[in-house]
Amino acid sequence: MKFKRRYQDSMQYTYKINTDTGAYLVEVRLDDYEEMFRGWDASPAVHREMDPELLRFIEESGFEIDLNEQIEFIFFVEEKNRDDEKEVASISAIRNNFRMAIYRTDRILMKNRRKILMYVLISLLFLIASYTVPTFTNIDVVFQIFVQGLFVGGWVFLWEAFSLFFFVSHDVRQKRKRYVKFMESAIAFKYVDDVKPSV
Repeated sequence: MKFKRRYQDSMQYTYKINTDTGAYLVEVRLDDYEEMFRGWDASPAVHREMDPELLRFIEESGFEIDLNEQIEFIFFVEEKNRDDEKEVASISAIRNNFRMAIYRTDRILMKNRRKILMYVLISLLFLIASYTVPTFTNIDVVFQIFVQGLFVGGWVFLWEAFSLFFFVSHDVRQKRKRYVKFMESAIAFKYVDDVKPSV
């Protein structure tokens, strides 16, 4: 309980809170809508790729906020640049970028699963060979070293599978949960006379 209170106190210094929803606000200031996307991306508006620095800022901000907390993304644009059609297209593009991030993490997880299966199979083959080969033959010193190599290699591959499942894939799964949360979070634009923050 004390930890929760300390977390809330520290986060209030970093992020504003929507008093109506209790959501933490991740606020971004833009000169115009085009600033959100890669300059060289000629795709239709709803399929454009977000600017890498902006995406990194959103990720870093969003990852700081506890997964159980609500998040709202607020983009400030100058009133003179207001365009309702671009606003709708930009929100769709942002959500599509989060969908693509989820797709990429799914591909990484699938690749990791294949590696885990392969490492486990190799590990079993090596370990079985290291236990069964010596029973069928009188082995010399060199062959003993080879058998010991199989034994050690089997445990190394098993550890790689263990590490990939419990550490690497765990981090990717957590990241995927964040992107799902981002995609489901509220996204809004607010219009001001000047997007430059006051000193």
